[in-house]
Amino acid sequence: MQTSARVYDSHAFDSRPRPAAWRLAVVAFAQFFIATSIVTALARFAAPVTAALIALVLAQAVAHLWPSHPALAARHWAFVLAETLAIVPCVRYAASDASAVALVVAFLGAASAFAFERRALAMLANVYDVRLLTRVELWLLRVVPCAIAFAGLGFALRAWATFWPAATLAVIAFVAALAPVKSRFEQLTRVELREAVAPLVVLLLLTIGALAAAYARTGFVWPFAGNEAQWRQPLRPLRLPGT
Repeated sequence: MQTSARVYDSHAFDSRPRPAAWRLAVVAFAQFFIATSIVTALARFAAPVTAALIALVLAQAVAHLWPSHPALAARHWAFVLAETLAIVPCVRYAASDASAVALVVAFLGAASAFAFERRALAMLANVYDVRLLTRVELWLLRVVPCAIAFAGLGFALRAWATFWPAATLAVIAFVAALAPVKSRFEQLTRVELREAVAPLVVLLLLTIGALAAAYARTGFVWPFAGNEAQWRQPLRPLRLPGT
């Protein structure tokens, strides 16, 4: 009897609508790319430590207070924006300073991003049967493509202030995917992401166009350059305090 119930529940779960893999990959790539571009651009208007501390507060506000629509793309955007706010300014600060305070701030950002990614996976558990293999697949579809894009461009441009946040986010999301996820029920709509793809692709193209215009005007794309001259220096090993 219990076996029959489990089989029935499994069949019912498998019959739920869910997005095609390519739609999830496109939506996640666009959201991470846009969020990273916006956060990095805004961080240029403050000193690294100030930008990191403000971003940590904003990340918590976005994760817990963001008035998002129940659509899957809207809920996913809230977690993407929160993770980006927690990681990018904090890791950039640690990359430019490498002091004890900077490393503590980077740790807080990493811990916050880990918690947000876990909440994102709990939300996705309403759509997917998030076993370990599925969680790793979600990591490959959602996080890896944009992380490779930013880390690769950062490495190619010798801009390590972009390389390290992208690499750090990929690692944190992978670690978050390894631990079991407790399902957290949410009433989600538009889970197939059909309506989200086209608008996000348009916004992504507009963002890339803005980056290209900034590069043509200044010689540096603003997500890859900051208000600190050292952020434009070549990659070099991250030095720990006292070394």
